Amino acid sequence: MTSAQWTLIRFVIVGATSSLSYSLIFAAILRFTDAPVFVSSIALFCIFIGLTFQAHKHFTFGTQSLKKSAFFSYALLQICCFSMTSGVSANFVSGIYLLDAGLYLATVGFAAILSFLVGKFVIFRPSA
Repeated sequence: MTSAQWTLIRFVIVGATSSLSYSLIFAAILRFTDAPVFVSSIALFCIFIGLTFQAHKHFTFGTQSLKKSAFFSYALLQICCFSMTSGVSANFVSGIYLLDAGLYLATVGFAAILSFLVGKFVIFRPSA
């Protein structure tokens, strides 16, 4: 495998691990606490932005030095991708399970590709 292919595999591993961990922790918060749902979701999302940024920096892209704005750019990218996925999901729901699931998966896939490309060529590009 090429270096680029390994980078993509590491990106998928980090993304999948982050998504699964977020889901399990959020479900546990909902089940075992009386914490407000919306606030808990936002707080956990913010924590995971930081954790996932570090995972991509060290594991996915192996970058030691980044621009000072890298974390802010990454956070903004994640917020935009999440907003796009949520917006498309909320505004184009048809009530037909397979169609809605396909739309959601296509939107998440597009957001993941966008996140990978912006991450690789902009955010996690080593600073000069």
